[in-house]
Amino acid sequence: MSKLLRCYSQALLKATLGLTLGSQVAGAAETVTQVTTYVVKTQEERQNTRFTLTEWLRIKERMKMMDVWLAMFSDPQKDKFQPELLVSGFMTSGKVNYAAADGQSEVGEITGRTYMGQLWLTNIVSSTIGIRSLNIDFGIEGFSRQATKFSSTTFTNADGSIGVTPTGNRSLELTAYGADLRLFGRNIQDSALVLKGGRYTATNTIVDPVNLGALSTKLTGTMVGVDLQLYLLRVLGAEGGYMTFGPSGMREGPEGSGITRGVYYHYEGFVEVSILRLMAGTYVESWDLVRKGQVVKSDEKGLIAGVKLQF
Repeated sequence: MSKLLRCYSQALLKATLGLTLGSQVAGAAETVTQVTTYVVKTQEERQNTRFTLTEWLRIKERMKMMDVWLAMFSDPQKDKFQPELLVSGFMTSGKVNYAAADGQSEVGEITGRTYMGQLWLTNIVSSTIGIRSLNIDFGIEGFSRQATKFSSTTFTNADGSIGVTPTGNRSLELTAYGADLRLFGRNIQDSALVLKGGRYTATNTIVDPVNLGALSTKLTGTMVGVDLQLYLLRVLGAEGGYMTFGPSGMREGPEGSGITRGVYYHYEGFVEVSILRLMAGTYVESWDLVRKGQVVKSDEKGLIAGVKLQF
């Protein structure tokens, strides 16, 4: 009997020790798990809230983009329809180089005038439909170019001999009308890109000295161009324009004559005070003419200066 009790006591002691050791191991494992979980969560929270220069720059850029989009598409009622008028006038002084395919050539001094007017329907889209048009505005334009007082210094015949300078009132009269599309700029006194297209009419007896007086050739055709202005400082900047004329159709004149294509471009620096802009730079004008099967080219280069008023 005593032996049986002793065996039972040993078994009970072993069970108690096993349970005690098992609970201690389980408690230790749970403690390790809790510690590990705490460390991981704490590290995640600290990393998510840690200030770094890279993260700050990324958030700043994102906030900037959000502000831009919000400003572009919110509260369009502030974009009121506001017509704008721009008028400009230029004086030009340059030299003409004339050359025909048969060897005939001519060089001379020339002066001229250029005028341009633009009427812009600023914010007409956003104010009408209540949706901002991403700084896109529409306008109409009138352009006039006159070159007079042409003074030929040398005239060379096809055989290379010095010829007699053609007489007569040699001049260029060009007018053009078209529609304009302004990109990026919010008004006429802002950095902007302008696309344009329309029609032109021209009479050019400088490049074609044969067709003078009643025989002068009038030409009509398409006009396309682009203008760019960029403010470097608040009152200083640069601008330029490029226009092409043609292909053209001859309405009257001697058979076999007709200017097929013309190009006019200019670029200037400017100083701006309020609505007044003073500009100075250079210009280039060239024409290609087909006369009785021969190609005649005229290139004019020189200085340009003028003023622009922006209302």
